[in-house]
Amino acid sequence: MKLERETSGTCRFLEFMQTPARATRQVCDEAILAGSHAYFLRPHVKDADLLPTAAAEALREVCARGPSTAADWVTLAMCADAFDGFHDNLCGLLPCAMWVDDDVFDAAYDCLVPHLGPVLEAAAPEAAAPEAAAPEAAAPEAAAPEAAAPEAAPPEADYNACSKLDVCVTATIGDLTLASRCFCALPGTVWFITSGDGITRCHQLRACMLLALHPTATLAVVLNLRTGEAQAFALHCKAQFRLELAASVCS
Repeated sequence: MKLERETSGTCRFLEFMQTPARATRQVCDEAILAGSHAYFLRPHVKDADLLPTAAAEALREVCARGPSTAADWVTLAMCADAFDGFHDNLCGLLPCAMWVDDDVFDAAYDCLVPHLGPVLEAAAPEAAAPEAAAPEAAAPEAAAPEAAAPEAAPPEADYNACSKLDVCVTATIGDLTLASRCFCALPGTVWFITSGDGITRCHQLRACMLLALHPTATLAVVLNLRTGEAQAFALHCKAQFRLELAASVCS
């Protein structure tokens, strides 16, 4: 969220939390098929149910003065994670200023900037949004990813105004359209961000699922903000991967 805000001056999900739009499932589906990256709420969801009172007030306070500290950004991230979802632990973690470690936050941000900072600065008018976790999905084992060298970098051609943050990547297979949120999608590369103890097989497969749905990307990069490790992967056959992914969804 901080990276997107500082490189483009806007933040898709932060704006959505402040002025949430509602739409029916049909409208959402039509928007995705039309290439929209917007977020929508279900029509019947009440504003009072989106966040607990304390969290909603914290969100308003941070937005009113503008986020500047690590605690501000963590507050926004926690509200985004719980927005229109589960609120079990949220209130117990507020205020974030009581426990957030600025050094840990800065280290994670400093890990992200060298990889995506130049891309987003070059594409500032087009960049768009906060980090959002990609939906969990099973990837077919028959189309396992082909590991590339961890130090592999996106092609130079990727550094252009086509760069996008927090986008929806889609692919249509017959009558079925598959869609997933992607942290960053470039013309030739998709990025999956994690902060666990290491990069797991699950992370690799989720990144390659995003790669399969992207129309032009040929490389998936998994970046671990905790360890600084980055791994790049390619698929033997994106078309076959999509077919088997569609089959697994329909089964």
